[in-house]
Amino acid sequence: RRVFSIHTDSQGRVIAANGRIGIYDGHQMRELPTPSGVHTGALAVDGQDRVWVGNHEDIGYFVETADGWVFTSVKPELPAGVTLPEIIWSVHCVGETVFFVGSHQVLVRTEAGIRLVELPGLRRLFASVQGQYCYVWQRGQDRTQLWRLDVEG
Repeated sequence: RRVFSIHTDSQGRVIAANGRIGIYDGHQMRELPTPSGVHTGALAVDGQDRVWVGNHEDIGYFVETADGWVFTSVKPELPAGVTLPEIIWSVHCVGETVFFVGSHQVLVRTEAGIRLVELPGLRRLFASVQGQYCYVWQRGQDRTQLWRLDVEG
């Protein structure tokens, strides 16, 4: 299977998404259930070792507890009328801010809630975090654009 996203946490565990979510601790691979039971290829790990994931059915994070890994959905935080993108291509963390990058929109989740940032066109977005910013590159038919998003969007 192709790995779509791979990160490490503060304990050195490798967390990967290939439709499923796997955590490798150096000895064994543990599989987490995907949100809503559907294909999940996008994830990121924040400074608190929360594993943020997104797919077309749900967005949220896993935390490890004494009882195992528990998923918390943040989908109920979506503003009225805002739906999840058909595909979430990537998830990025900058401090306490999480960026869920879709084909032409970005959901920005902060402690204040979730905000939608729509970008022109219907092309797939590529994103990367550098410092305190999430850079989103969008290739268009007649031009290429680079967007710099911060916690304010």
